[in-house]
Amino acid sequence: MTDSACAGIEDEYVAGRPEALAVWGGLQLRAAIAAARKNKADEAWSRYRLASEAVTRLGARQRTNYYDLCTSQTNADIYGVAVAAELGDGAQAVRRGETVRLPKGLQANRVGRHHLDYARGLLWCGRREAAMAELEHAEKAAPLLIRNHPMAWQAVRTLLDLERFGYRERIRRLGARMHIL
Repeated sequence: MTDSACAGIEDEYVAGRPEALAVWGGLQLRAAIAAARKNKADEAWSRYRLASEAVTRLGARQRTNYYDLCTSQTNADIYGVAVAAELGDGAQAVRRGETVRLPKGLQANRVGRHHLDYARGLLWCGRREAAMAELEHAEKAAPLLIRNHPMAWQAVRTLLDLERFGYRERIRRLGARMHIL
């Protein structure tokens, strides 16, 4: 479906129309996540590069939110962390996450999801305390998203399992709010 949608706007994309660049970039970012979830790393990163190219071509025009797609460098950076996290590449997710700067006014669900993906990467790298802090940031930004998201549940369960013999109060409180304990 993504490929047919991209084919439909390809001429406008090649011509550099900002609306087409934004749509193309948004479609490629979503396709990158879909490919990562299917564990197709080459396709995921290829789609991510295509989206990044569209963002670069948008330049200063990325400040205009065409069709509410948020095709911007910040969103591409957030998706870079998400693609790495979906592929199970914790080290790459952490490297990418360390450089992401979230602007004020960014949608709460984007902020929460970014912190969740970054926390997952930190967990895979054994950085439990940092992962816990990111989960707390995620919950503060988007409480309902995080309290009900299966990946957040998995991250909290992992932390609980790792702390089985000495539940620290912070993780116990988060687990209780999520009704895991």
